[in-house]
Amino acid sequence: MMRLRSLGLVLARWGLVTMGVGVCGWVWFKNQSAGCACGGIAEGRNVVGAMARAQQAYYMEEGKFSDSIAALGIGIQEETPDNHYRIELSDRSVFAYAIPQRDRFFASASGVFLTEEKGVFQRVVCVADRPDFLQLPTPSLVDGKPVCGEGSSPQ
Repeated sequence: MMRLRSLGLVLARWGLVTMGVGVCGWVWFKNQSAGCACGGIAEGRNVVGAMARAQQAYYMEEGKFSDSIAALGIGIQEETPDNHYRIELSDRSVFAYAIPQRDRFFASASGVFLTEEKGVFQRVVCVADRPDFLQLPTPSLVDGKPVCGEGSSPQ
């Protein structure tokens, strides 16, 4: 009798776990098919953050920033189904942009700024506050601190 009861509990727990996995899978599928912005924030933010870190390493080795995504050597494609990526250089800074290719996805940008102290950088990663930006305004350095452009927040 005790054995049948414990077997019943095991089967009931297994059924709940299976049902939970099924519900989670269904929710994930519905979000993916509806173009959920969940992944649309993460990919762009993570990629421009990685590009910013790679630019710092590139500068330390080459003495300049790169205008080529491929030259950073981190395996990032210029275009994915979700985002188009690009780099913009200025005299003492470099910027990376994730430009969304889908509705309800969030634009991202990063900036790396040289400081007066050799080998010291200021860096910021910004994500749009709303999903309707195609490209974020360029981050800037204000009073020695990196600041996100209007309509975006630091991550």
